[in-house]
Amino acid sequence: MVKWVLLTLLFISASMTMVLADYPDLKGTWHADSGDIYIIGDKIEESTAGVNDWVIEEQSDKVIKGTKSFLTGEEIINETFVGVFDSEGKSLYFLDQQGGLSFGTLTDPDTLSITLLNPGSMKEDGEMMVILTLKRT
Repeated sequence: MVKWVLLTLLFISASMTMVLADYPDLKGTWHADSGDIYIIGDKIEESTAGVNDWVIEEQSDKVIKGTKSFLTGEEIINETFVGVFDSEGKSLYFLDQQGGLSFGTLTDPDTLSITLLNPGSMKEDGEMMVILTLKRT
């Protein structure tokens, strides 16, 4: 009986290890040449996002950590972010340094579709949505 219990525990432990290993490795640099921006104020303004680079520096199981850089006007902005995979390992949820919330979908091993929602730091800035397609470089 003890053998069966030990074998069962070993099987469960091995299964849990396999589940943990099922999340894709996203470490590295992800790049978008441009994207779409929608700013919502008194009216909806459309614009083009410039270059975006997201660098995933750490991944521990389903949690990823990194930095992103992007151009706003003449200024390069650098922010840290943390992300987490959903239970299926295809969708991700990110929170960045400024409080922006992003939703991502891994469309293939080297393509990440991102939708960023940012409430804006000041009311006159308006709320913003950014749509990006990041490619692993």
